[in-house]
Amino acid sequence: MSVLYLGIDAPQGVFHYPVIRTQKIESLELRGALAMQDRFTHLIFTSKNGVRYWHESGGAFSGIAIAIGHATAKELFQLGVSSMIPSNATQEGV
Repeated sequence: MSVLYLGIDAPQGVFHYPVIRTQKIESLELRGALAMQDRFTHLIFTSKNGVRYWHESGGAFSGIAIAIGHATAKELFQLGVSSMIPSNATQEGV
């Protein structure tokens, strides 16, 4: 059996063709958000890559993190951040 995997992080032994590509973008908006992060009470993370990019950019957060999905929550947990996960892992679930 051959498996085509279209997601970002492919398991071993499959043909990997990601249909979505993410990349970290440096911007004035990001710098502004990082400068104000001590004012935020909540941050909503919509993907594990978003968590990685936020962390790599110097994001450090002490408020309430909300993860859209278990993979995102796991990524936050690996960075030592506990998070809330909505029962319905969609924007509408938040």
